[in-house]
Amino acid sequence: MRSTVVRWAEPGSTAPGIDIVCPTYNRSEQIGRTIESTLDQSVRDWRLIVVSDGSTDDTEDVVLSYTDPRICLVRSEPHGHPGGPRNIGLRHVQAPYVAYLDHDDHWHPDHLSTLLGSLEQGHDIVATGAVYIDAEQWEWGRTEPPDLVWHPDLQAAFALFEPSRVGHRRGIVEEVGGWTTDSTGFEDWDLWWRLGQAGHDFRPVLDRTAYIYRGSDTRTESVRSRFAVRVGVTTNEETARRSLETLRGSASQEHLADLYAADFAEWWDRLGASTRFAVPEGVSRNEVLRALKGRSDAARSHVFKELRYALQGEGCVLYDPAWCSSKEHAAHIGEIMATRDRRQRAYLSELLER
Repeated sequence: MRSTVVRWAEPGSTAPGIDIVCPTYNRSEQIGRTIESTLDQSVRDWRLIVVSDGSTDDTEDVVLSYTDPRICLVRSEPHGHPGGPRNIGLRHVQAPYVAYLDHDDHWHPDHLSTLLGSLEQGHDIVATGAVYIDAEQWEWGRTEPPDLVWHPDLQAAFALFEPSRVGHRRGIVEEVGGWTTDSTGFEDWDLWWRLGQAGHDFRPVLDRTAYIYRGSDTRTESVRSRFAVRVGVTTNEETARRSLETLRGSASQEHLADLYAADFAEWWDRLGASTRFAVPEGVSRNEVLRALKGRSDAARSHVFKELRYALQGEGCVLYDPAWCSSKEHAAHIGEIMATRDRRQRAYLSELLER
């Protein structure tokens, strides 16, 4: 889609130290706080590239009201999701490093210095800790050390690290095809997964320098699953229906919770033994692994919470919705689940064979 540079200030003799890509759509009341948090950064050598995704309110006027020459505005035809605008922003990047800032979020003054402190050590991608806020700016959650671990299989299975927490070396996103322009959602999860598959590892940082808005009006709350992972098959619908009823019973729920804790304890051990398993600097890997196992045990959960079935040919397939944006990613999630959840899968197989 076409885009137009509305305001642009070329840097002097050298590019800025870091470029910030900020996609926005109709956020005139929120984006002022977002911009102010860049102006308050202890690092001064930055440029903010705001990409308006066809805004129809006065968002662009708010951006243009800031006279700081480091604040740029690019207008795009509407995409309806942030992937396209982020790609447009990346096309204008000149700095050696890139950070992202979503229009509902803002930063602690040390956010960019925290990112650059790790990026300049040679890390490809860095993710900071976060504080989660509501519409009134009240805190309702924050990251802890167990929330800041990374491994490519963990990244494949779970949506880690919101964009406003992430910075990376220029060029690596384009190497894996850029941000997805599909409208299914999960753009960040999809990109971080592809970067991990390409051999790029995240460097997590403990410092909670990103303030992430979570509310019912965010796009995250409206996306739906388009893919699924097959977890079982039976010859008739009655067996599938009866098996799901058994799974939802209290006795099965308790049994599944025990199996879940055992499956995840083994999985954490396997991930923790990998050279690609990353924890924040200054954090004990063993302590984090113990905390993760403790969370799995305390959750009293299981992986079949959203299990459904569908008729297929002469039989019936049981499947889990896959909350991702491509069939390739869904297939990878299926591979991980098949090895990670072996006790839970075995129990389901027993039910389907009765």
